[in-house]
Amino acid sequence: MPFSPQCKSPRGFTLIELLVVIAIISILASMLFPAFSRARESARKVVCVSNLKQVGLGIMMYKQDYDEMFPTGHPCWASTQATLPPGEFLIDVVNPYIKSTQVWDCPSWKGMVSGAFNGSYNFLTNDGGDGTDVPTDNNVIGIPGILLPRSDAALGQPTLYPLLFCGIAPQQLESSLVVHSGVKDAQWRNNEGIGGTNILYGDGHAKYRTFSRSGWNEIYRTQP
Repeated sequence: MPFSPQCKSPRGFTLIELLVVIAIISILASMLFPAFSRARESARKVVCVSNLKQVGLGIMMYKQDYDEMFPTGHPCWASTQATLPPGEFLIDVVNPYIKSTQVWDCPSWKGMVSGAFNGSYNFLTNDGGDGTDVPTDNNVIGIPGILLPRSDAALGQPTLYPLLFCGIAPQQLESSLVVHSGVKDAQWRNNEGIGGTNILYGDGHAKYRTFSRSGWNEIYRTQP
């Protein structure tokens, strides 16, 4: 009788082997996901800086048409008030020079903050949300019926003056300022971490800047 070999069925994984594989995948995922998250936020931060630079160019073109005067418009957070203030928002005043409303929205800030904010970029005002550390004479962008704009000549140190920044300062409303830093605003306000945001300076350059709560107060007090 001729010999016929028996075909063996392939051996499957045991339960223990499957559990080991799942555990290894979980460990690798826990190591890689934070890195992916940081890389994504870094990309969003770069987009935000680019947005600020484009808005800054729009402001520069506006000044050329208006005798080197800075624009007048409401800050982005004024759109959340129960009654909209009279007059135009900054985004409406400057956007004819940019022709894109998308550049006014930071992908990180818009994704973290709820509310009908008219853009993500803000400027120094003396409207005071917390009643402290609010200078009354350091704005260069005006607010309709409240603050007059200043001329370009008013900027003595344009490389140091924070013309626009991403977020809402605690001096204005409940702070939503440090979304780029990875620290929660509540922790930052309690001095439990170093915050940071993107800032457009008076000379047109923009960059990410870190600061403590007291460090931000100093930035907010910056004189033209």
